[in-house]
Amino acid sequence: MTSIRGVRPLLQALAGLTFMFPAAVWGYGSLEWQQWRDYDAPGPATAAEPVSRSVRGLQVGDRHGLRFVWDYQPLRIRSGQPAHNGHLHRMALETRQERGAWKLYARAGIHATSNVLKHQEPHSDVWVGRLGLWRDLTASGGWALGVRGDHRFGRFQWVPALRGGFAVGYGQVTLDLPRMVRWRSPHGRWSLKAARQGEKWGALDDQRGLESTIRLEEWQLTLIRRFSSLYRGMGVGLGAGMSLDTRVRYREENGRLIRQTLGDQPFLLVRLHW
Repeated sequence: MTSIRGVRPLLQALAGLTFMFPAAVWGYGSLEWQQWRDYDAPGPATAAEPVSRSVRGLQVGDRHGLRFVWDYQPLRIRSGQPAHNGHLHRMALETRQERGAWKLYARAGIHATSNVLKHQEPHSDVWVGRLGLWRDLTASGGWALGVRGDHRFGRFQWVPALRGGFAVGYGQVTLDLPRMVRWRSPHGRWSLKAARQGEKWGALDDQRGLESTIRLEEWQLTLIRRFSSLYRGMGVGLGAGMSLDTRVRYREENGRLIRQTLGDQPFLLVRLHW
């Protein structure tokens, strides 16, 4: 089992923010902690040595305007000599806009290991972006067809996208194809989401001589119970889920490209939202 170091400082920060500031000071946003069990089962489809992983994240800004997004993900790979330090940061600005039947989503930022940021030596793989444009198919706006481009799976690529939703007897189903399906209970207290995830980070080795990229891909299944308006407009979400077919790609210090299948592992999630 993985260590839970880092949980206590995060919970202390959450408690301090809750009692020091009302939600209106921060606008719309969330603080999040996510912890996986170690990828440690040896075998042909898993890591040879334990790989530990967690995420601490912050989102703050306008729900339908400009928003700042940051997260830190320590990915500790103990086998071989990876050409990165495993401290992965993402910082970005994103916006959502609507004009009549058209909807726009745009995001631009930096995804890099901590030594890239420390030594201020960015390279081309550090810069990332996402762009989506949809048009409503009906006057009610229930369904929209569009196109999305991003760096989630390496190089920037465009894919067609279909968004919409429909009510069922026990809640609401939302589709964001081809990457996400989500169900919410009638009052939004419960949600279940299945999503394909992928990210990349620009990296430097310890000697700062080798520039490379880390790529992480997986499917995530997440169940969340939401508790709203607990204090000063803030609420808490508690969740659990499963990362499926997690794969990581990176280079070692000798330049050799490593493709590693980490396998499947469960995770826990705590989210403070306002």
